[in-house]
Amino acid sequence: MLLRFGFRFAVALVTFLCGITASKVLPPYHFSSAADTQAEQEVLSVERAYIAAHLQRDTATLDRLLTDDFTFSRPYGSVSDKAQRLALVSDPDFAFTDIETENPSVTVDGDRAYISGQARVHMRYGGGCVNNEIVSPWYAYTRTLERHDGRWQVASVRINYFTRR
Repeated sequence: MLLRFGFRFAVALVTFLCGITASKVLPPYHFSSAADTQAEQEVLSVERAYIAAHLQRDTATLDRLLTDDFTFSRPYGSVSDKAQRLALVSDPDFAFTDIETENPSVTVDGDRAYISGQARVHMRYGGGCVNNEIVSPWYAYTRTLERHDGRWQVASVRINYFTRR
């Protein structure tokens, strides 16, 4: 019994000393919840504007929200750029009629942020008498945002097909 207590005490003492040493050697990590919360709110505001611009076919807003080197990546390697995204949104034969998102999670790391969650889009395409409505399956997505000159912009979107439901 005394041997077991002595072993546990020695392990606890070594763990304590390692913790004290690490706190003196490694630089401290400062967490500012107010700044992170504000940045997260700014990022979520861009997320809402990004979705609204698609639904309202607002290419001027979308042009401001996307970085010049924006990419939209789909599974199986298909990638489009900013010009292609703006062309899609302005195409008179195509429209996003609804974009549902669930469980968005925001991570801010300096001037880069990530929003991930699940989404499903409702689209309509076709011209003339053809009018096709499509609802995508639920999919996982990650948007990467970058802060340039104090303003958040969407740098990339990655679709990670398909999730539940």
